[in-house]
Amino acid sequence: MKKVIFLFLIQILFAQNEDLITFNLKNPIVVSASRFPVSFLHSARSVAVLDSAQLAQLPVTSIQEALEYIFGVDLLQRGSPGVQADINLRGAGYEQVLIMIDGVNLNDPQTGHHNLNLTLPLNAVDRIEVMKGAGSRLYGPGAMGGVINIITRKAKKKNLALTFKGGDYRFFETMAALDLKFNNHSHSFYLNQSSSAGFLHNTDFKNYIFGYKNELTFAAHKAGLMAGFKNIDFGANRFYHPSFPDQREKTQTTFFKANVELNFKNLQLTPKVFWRHHNDDFILDASRPEWYHNKHRTDVWGSEIVTNFASLWGQTSLLASWRLKQIKSNNLGNHQRAEIGFSAEYQFTWHQWQFTIGSSFFNYQGWGWQVNPGLDVAFQLRSNCVLFASTGKGFRPPSFTELYYSSPANKGNLHLKPEESIDFEIGSRWQWQQVGWSLALFQRHAKNLIDWKFDETGNYWQAQNIGRLNTRGIELNTQWIFANFFINKMEFAYTYLTTQRLKTDYVSKYALNHLKHQTSLRLSQNLGIPHFFLQWFLKYQQRLDKKELILADVHLQWQFKKVLVFTDISNLFNRHYEDFISVPLPGRWFKMGVKFNL
Repeated sequence: MKKVIFLFLIQILFAQNEDLITFNLKNPIVVSASRFPVSFLHSARSVAVLDSAQLAQLPVTSIQEALEYIFGVDLLQRGSPGVQADINLRGAGYEQVLIMIDGVNLNDPQTGHHNLNLTLPLNAVDRIEVMKGAGSRLYGPGAMGGVINIITRKAKKKNLALTFKGGDYRFFETMAALDLKFNNHSHSFYLNQSSSAGFLHNTDFKNYIFGYKNELTFAAHKAGLMAGFKNIDFGANRFYHPSFPDQREKTQTTFFKANVELNFKNLQLTPKVFWRHHNDDFILDASRPEWYHNKHRTDVWGSEIVTNFASLWGQTSLLASWRLKQIKSNNLGNHQRAEIGFSAEYQFTWHQWQFTIGSSFFNYQGWGWQVNPGLDVAFQLRSNCVLFASTGKGFRPPSFTELYYSSPANKGNLHLKPEESIDFEIGSRWQWQQVGWSLALFQRHAKNLIDWKFDETGNYWQAQNIGRLNTRGIELNTQWIFANFFINKMEFAYTYLTTQRLKTDYVSKYALNHLKHQTSLRLSQNLGIPHFFLQWFLKYQQRLDKKELILADVHLQWQFKKVLVFTDISNLFNRHYEDFISVPLPGRWFKMGVKFNL
């Protein structure tokens, strides 16, 4: 079977091309690396961007899965695709990476395992921006290792899009998106349903997402609101402990945001309010649910106002923020934690130099005030080449689970200290005609890191401060576009990470489960047949103290007017592997679908 597939790919690879796909090598604007929008080329931070056109060509069904195709992002999945996963950026774990929708903090106070329970389907996304390195200067807690900002799309015209997809393991998905565009306001409605019988015992899932977005423009000002709901019920075979294959979990997420953007001559004011509600219903053993059954409810209320103003001496941004986090749980108890703070950022240009300096000042209930300064510097060597450097401090208080959780498999710790880190980075970004590349060297010094490690008896995991970790690495990304060649576009990325432990060795559950080597190759081409397009992905990875792994995915599509037919194959060579010990991931998974734009 492998030989047949390989020959098929070779035949496609060397097919003659009649059409040339387009790839935007211009400078898209990024908004996550600072409070001042800047072009991708001239950003003084390492940023990766995945836009809606690229998202549509990935063999995925959810935002969560799409993150795996952003270079430098390490997505550690459990069970079926899109069910549950943790994010790792440059060795920073799932609790240390901030997830946002349109700039609003979505991190779950119960546990970072729920951070990717997003109330958005894939077709509601305009682009995904990933800023790597400490982001606490801008966004406060939870941004030690980086920030993932999901930017929702705007309705540009009246349109109804319907997508139907089916595949192995009785997978079925329906997506609908309705856009209504009027003179000064727009409405977007979206619906997503997906389900599967699972690839192994107790890996089935049912997922529902509903959402709405509204935007209103009046003179130079804007206002908008967004609301979404997600319900997912899934089998959690060995998710949290290898001795329990019949774990079950059901989560519900509700998200609401309202904002106003007031634009004056040299001044912009952006107040916003938001609310995130999350229910987590977990059973350790479905054969005897009364033995261990947890129910957790968390609520996060927040408000903030951002003020940006420009002068002859540069640009200044001020932010004031308030958040209240609450949990009601039959296991963790009832707790709440308030966070209040502000941040300031100043950016100015001198000849070919651009400097951005700032700091956040947050007061955390139980830990007092924390100051997180940072500095970014960019030097424009040529019009198409930029050198940059940055440094910043990160901070994260323990989650409610790390503090209070208690089960036969895992136990929290009331005596945990907050995590702290300092990041350093230097890099360059260059673009010439149809070729572009970026290179970054980085280092993180972290102390009081929190990890789960086996107690002396080896019977359960215990949350503890593990001391200091130093992480160093390098990232390289290159892109080429070819004219009149058998390959239209090629992208190559490589990330290397090494971690130095400054304490006695121990069995780590999360902190040392990052990739040491991560290489990806993406090839795109048309097939010599009008409107046919193929994209395939090769990934090589090696985790610390684990075997090497090579994976391949394929996306094939045919566009005819307003109808798109596509086929996705993930794990093409049917490799058996796992991101977490004793939690196997699917082998080859075939899916096929059709999309209508009406």
